[in-house]
Amino acid sequence: MVQDNFHFVAFSYTKILKTWYNRSSKEYVIVENTKETILIVDDSRFQRAVIRETFKEKFRIMEAASGEECLQIIGENPDDIDLVLLDLVMPGIDGFEVLRRRRQMQSFSDIPVIVLTTSDRSEIQANAYELGANDFLTKPLNESTAIFRIQNLLGYKKRVTTLVKKYDEYRTKAEIDGMTGFFNKTATVELISNILTSEANQRHALLAIDIDNFKAVNDVYGHTVGDHTISIVASAIASRFTGSDICGRVGGDEFVVFVRDVVSKQEVYEKIQNVMHLISGNKELSIPENITLSIGLVFSDGTEQDYAQLYAKADEALYISKNSGKARYTEYGRAERTDMGDKNVLVLTGSRNVASMIEFAYDAAVRIHTIATSVQLAEAMDQMDVTPMHVYADISTQKDEGQRMLETIGKSSLAEGKVIVICREGDLAQVRQAVSYPFVCDLIFEPIEPQQLKRRVAALNNSVS
Repeated sequence: MVQDNFHFVAFSYTKILKTWYNRSSKEYVIVENTKETILIVDDSRFQRAVIRETFKEKFRIMEAASGEECLQIIGENPDDIDLVLLDLVMPGIDGFEVLRRRRQMQSFSDIPVIVLTTSDRSEIQANAYELGANDFLTKPLNESTAIFRIQNLLGYKKRVTTLVKKYDEYRTKAEIDGMTGFFNKTATVELISNILTSEANQRHALLAIDIDNFKAVNDVYGHTVGDHTISIVASAIASRFTGSDICGRVGGDEFVVFVRDVVSKQEVYEKIQNVMHLISGNKELSIPENITLSIGLVFSDGTEQDYAQLYAKADEALYISKNSGKARYTEYGRAERTDMGDKNVLVLTGSRNVASMIEFAYDAAVRIHTIATSVQLAEAMDQMDVTPMHVYADISTQKDEGQRMLETIGKSSLAEGKVIVICREGDLAQVRQAVSYPFVCDLIFEPIEPQQLKRRVAALNNSVS
């Protein structure tokens, strides 16, 4: 055990008071339980001091100098700890091992854990997520980002607790989605259908919500980061829809929110705009920056007697949002087609990995058309009123080094845009073929590195046509 001047060991006696042991004076001090308690686990006394100074105004702080001490404190006093900040690299029992043992401790498994790392490498984060970490922070900590993520997780914990207490008939795990704390599809449908039947004279709102670019996140980062993204997005949705609102997860990255007894449509519009703004481009959330939401909205008119009727309308509005450029909401019955103009990107490839990498590199407002065959290309050209802003020609697997594909582009209006050719790394014949066409403005090599591609896309967007 470390001998810090004021190292906290807590014992909970009531919901109002907590007793803290001051090791310096060797006295117990009774304090009011008005703040959430964070346990900092780090073998560096300096790092603990820095983190303590950062958070002491907003949270009550406990400290552990090792993984062993962390497990001991939580084993003895789990009810006193609301969240754990866990350093991954420590002598003895490190952060990864603490996460493994957490799975076997019922008292610990319900306490959110944010891991502290000195690296933002996705494989380290993915490993921590696989072991059950709820979020991560990179040292040195950015105060506003850290507080945002801590409060987001604490809000998630409160929401799940409130949900279970509020709906006693849905206490069992069979009705609650473990990843998000939302109702699962079965419970969602039953709850909403019952309300539509019993309160048909009231006006309600149903939102169909889909995460934009989610397939690309799974393909680029893997399903562990994809699951984490779902969890964080769900927390953001729940933070804006509270009280009697019903939040449900009805598919992999699909959610519904039911707003009961709507008095003002404007309040619903504002909630939607708030949650979309919270997700879109928010660097304080630990999710890929191109993640946004598309939403379909419908207000009940008293004729819908079950969930399916109302959801079909919300889903139709969601479809319009998706096909109008994503990152927006559409109200059923008030939808207007959005002209995409120069927000089209055409990808000529038969590789799902290439298509996902390119989708990942663009923001959600850009519509990606992936074409695998010449027939699909002809159909896409008929549907486009303007030349795509960028055309990606993947010749990396072409037996003729891409000659036929590039000649086809050269004879079409596609050559008027910015054409980027994807070559197989180290294949000089493909490179020579590509640079022989004057309309080719850039080369990218397969396998594609996602962050490098994002930088290339940014350069293309900033360049003068």
